[in-house]
Amino acid sequence: MLSELPRLVRYGWRMATQPKQVTIAGVKLNVPTGAHGRVLASIYAEKYEGLEVRELPRLLRPDDVIVEAGAAIGFVGLIAQQSVGAANVHMIEANKDLIPEIERNWRDNGVMSPQIYHGLAAAEAGPPVDFHVANLFWASSVIDHGSTRRTDKVEQIGLNDLFRNTGASVFICDIEGGEFALLPKLDLSGLRLIVIELHEKRSNAGEMEAAQATIKDAGFKLMQSFKNEVFIFERSTPLL
Repeated sequence: MLSELPRLVRYGWRMATQPKQVTIAGVKLNVPTGAHGRVLASIYAEKYEGLEVRELPRLLRPDDVIVEAGAAIGFVGLIAQQSVGAANVHMIEANKDLIPEIERNWRDNGVMSPQIYHGLAAAEAGPPVDFHVANLFWASSVIDHGSTRRTDKVEQIGLNDLFRNTGASVFICDIEGGEFALLPKLDLSGLRLIVIELHEKRSNAGEMEAAQATIKDAGFKLMQSFKNEVFIFERSTPLL
């Protein structure tokens, strides 16, 4: 408990003063516009994307190439680039409001901007589709969850081509329920590591099990999970 005391003191001070920037795991992170509630508290408590922050430095290799679907404010990518370099990080984000947030966070950390694709993560490239932008930045999705403040038309970014063209070895995915329809259409054969959020509250009966089975059938084993939401899969069979 004593080791936690400095962080708890910082948390209390931040909740009282509402700073616009915090440092988590050595990364400067600007508090995004509209952040409040549990996500704001997790940022101030230095627990935002906690499993990824703890595990990615251990799991990543210097030669890894990362594709991240649902980049949000760019924090997980910033953690990852410490291991693989900014040039090996490719980020997809469908909410156009978050692109400047990503660029600002990377700039404030003195890191060159990653390759950012504004669009919806899909198996194959395609014409614009509806993307529902929620009041809470982290809740926007291709699925209307009832908190939509506007609906944008966004291009579909083909992940299968992106995996092949970049030589991706790591896939990070947080797309607020869209993962269930996406996973069965993906070619995972070139990947060695998958870090994915499976949103049980936004799934139908059997979708959680089916999503995990899809990944395991592609030659992966579950290494770790957190609150039955964040799952880390590592390849258990040789790459094809």
